[in-house]
Amino acid sequence: MLAERLVSDYDVEVLTTCVRDVATGENIYPEGEEEWNGVVIRRFRTNPVQREKERYFAKKAKPARKLRQFLFKLGILKYLSYLIPVWSYKHDDEVQAMKSDKFYSSALNDYIRDHIDEYKAFIAMSSDYVTFYYTALYAGRKTIAIPTMHNMG
Repeated sequence: MLAERLVSDYDVEVLTTCVRDVATGENIYPEGEEEWNGVVIRRFRTNPVQREKERYFAKKAKPARKLRQFLFKLGILKYLSYLIPVWSYKHDDEVQAMKSDKFYSSALNDYIRDHIDEYKAFIAMSSDYVTFYYTALYAGRKTIAIPTMHNMG
């Protein structure tokens, strides 16, 4: 694990959810703090899953995602972002879908927002999870993003 490789040079904490099974999104791990191989792990409960609401807003936001994918495939999304740096098309629907997602944790988001000054950096991984988006949103310039992108078709 990346965090274990960093402990010899840094104080390392992993901020994560209590979810163990990505298929169900259930809070299985206990909430709170534990230490594993020199790494402090802080787990936060996710909000109750709202699958119907998530599907509804994901469907409403789908045209924006498809448009971004299309522009990316054309190779012009990067250049377009210089003209339009903030993407707002269907933004509210995308945010509502993320807040309904099985990995959304308002407790984790609050912790990042309230403790940002206690950390030198936040490493966010896997950009297809809502924790990545909210870490980048609340930690801003302190975020080191490791997107682990793959073609989602």
